[in-house]
Amino acid sequence: MSVVLKKRVWQVILLLAVALGVCYAGSQADEYFKLAESYYKNKDYSKALQYLQKAADMGDALAYTNLGVMYAKGKGVGQDKEMARRYFEKACDLGVQVGCKNLKALAP
Repeated sequence: MSVVLKKRVWQVILLLAVALGVCYAGSQADEYFKLAESYYKNKDYSKALQYLQKAADMGDALAYTNLGVMYAKGKGVGQDKEMARRYFEKACDLGVQVGCKNLKALAP
């Protein structure tokens, strides 16, 4: 096998590994988001906050929106409009319309 062909095979393998890693991270973020929703419904806001933060750290746009709601309402955290604004901005930047709507609602 030529050196060029070997190099191409390794490039394809590396690309597949990266793609699988992204898929895994997305599914892990979804699981964290689902856990957060469950804790929020049961009014365990500290656990909901913990799992929403994990999902947001993995790029979950809806997690940013929900974190913004928690800070805007003071659920599980002290009410902090500036933190809410930051999370809504991030969600809006990622294309979540409700994040954009909530951002506008915070405007004085």
